[in-house]
Amino acid sequence: MFDDHFEAWVHGPVILRLYAEYADYGFGSIDEKPDVPVFTEDVENVLEQVWDIYGKYSANELESMTHQEDPWINARKGLSPLQKGKNTISDKDIFDYYIKQAG
Repeated sequence: MFDDHFEAWVHGPVILRLYAEYADYGFGSIDEKPDVPVFTEDVENVLEQVWDIYGKYSANELESMTHQEDPWINARKGLSPLQKGKNTISDKDIFDYYIKQAG
């Protein structure tokens, strides 16, 4: 869907480009309508499934969930819990983890 990689920040996975684009909103609602790319039907179906599963959770709940998942944990190895870091979360770790979860 995109070429960016996730970084394992203290509060969870971050895509730096998106963070920079929306950082001015802070904890407020994002009222700007983004340019939405055209996705294939398969990608749209996956995105809908992700929303159906995770869309009901708050930001704090999602943060807590990411802190329990292997891809984020692996990328944060060697860092203390509140230590800033920009370690990349391995695409392979993400793929393997969610394939296992779908199991």
